[in-house]
Amino acid sequence: YGLVVALAILFANPFV
Repeated sequence: YGLVVALAILFANPFV
């Protein structure tokens, strides 16, 4: 669960 949340936040991060 923690890994999924971390990945979700990472993908949702403003990479712009």
